[in-house]
Amino acid sequence: MTSVSERPAGSRTRKRRANGEGSVFWDKRRRRWIAEVSTIDPTGKPKRVARSAKTQAEALRLLKQLRRLADEGLLTSGRPPTVAQFLAQWLEGQRHALRPRTWEGYESVIRTRLVPELGRLRLDGLTPAHLAAAYDRLLGRGLSRKSVLNTHRLLHRALSDAVRWGMLVRNPCDLVDPPRAQRPAVRALDAEEVSRLLAACTGDDLGPLVTVAVLTGLRQGELLGLTWDDIDLERGELRVVRAVQRVRGRGLVVVPPKTASSRRLVPLPPQAVAALREQRRRQAEARLKAGPAWADGNWVFTTALGLPYHPSDVAHRFQRLLEHAGLPRLRFHDLRHTTASLLLGEGVHPKVVASLLGHSTIQITLDTYSHVTPGLARQAAEALGALVASRTASSTADTGW
Repeated sequence: MTSVSERPAGSRTRKRRANGEGSVFWDKRRRRWIAEVSTIDPTGKPKRVARSAKTQAEALRLLKQLRRLADEGLLTSGRPPTVAQFLAQWLEGQRHALRPRTWEGYESVIRTRLVPELGRLRLDGLTPAHLAAAYDRLLGRGLSRKSVLNTHRLLHRALSDAVRWGMLVRNPCDLVDPPRAQRPAVRALDAEEVSRLLAACTGDDLGPLVTVAVLTGLRQGELLGLTWDDIDLERGELRVVRAVQRVRGRGLVVVPPKTASSRRLVPLPPQAVAALREQRRRQAEARLKAGPAWADGNWVFTTALGLPYHPSDVAHRFQRLLEHAGLPRLRFHDLRHTTASLLLGEGVHPKVVASLLGHSTIQITLDTYSHVTPGLARQAAEALGALVASRTASSTADTGW
């Protein structure tokens, strides 16, 4: 139970509390409200952890934060944790909030970059100077500017929670300028190269997957996560409701889409519908051949035993298709860039492209495909000029001038 004492007329007062209780009281000497909780250190001795505030309402909020931190084991010693201790606890709290691959990436950054550079420091002693020096050392270790920027962003997210929980007054990341990373140029195929690639896909087991990828812009994990229940060939559309990822130590796992906007309905061009019909025909033959060994799951793009393709297998076989088509090496993800670039180049509105790709904002689309926007601006200028010219000519003809 949390007790709140009224502001006393005399000096600082405080009731005796049992372990785990918390209270808020007025400290006349310091002229501050105090939020305090009792806890037990690793030796079994009682400890009190306190934070001060200007107002009673603020102190009550601090008390809630302190009790939550005590419940999570961050205040067992009665002292602020080190950066390593805080990040370990914070990361564990993110396990069920993040996609497995994202959590795995965070864990790697914390273990290999942040803990070696900053882990020994007390959390409340972390300064912008510490961060700036750590970023310089990471660059000196050979990390790219983008990698260091991503490290900064992760730390900023974690320390923002520390501020919310009352463990820090201010996020030191806000006072540091991280390295600026130049966005890499998007690699995409043009229309003629796409035609060559799709021709090379004819008769290849991976052909339907590549064809649907080019014609929908779906992420690889979204493609591998499709089941036949997600596809309506008669209406020519599919729904993205899940993805498949490879997670270290766990193999392939099914995860939710990347963002809320990634759950979407995607129309299918006729060529994509034809490719999916061909895939279903081939899969029926493979199912008969596999017999009882066929895996359940109703997946669309599968191995000879009905299991979703492994991403590394897709990457390897995709390179062979590119070589067969006489095209340069690309990542499978570059097919998604190809879809977006072709659509934007044909004058499709960026908002529509963002919706098809499942981007959370149109700004992501515009930033990623900024190389296409100059062409769009030129098209818009020419269209405007033609419109004005036609109206002017019509007006001249009507007036007889």
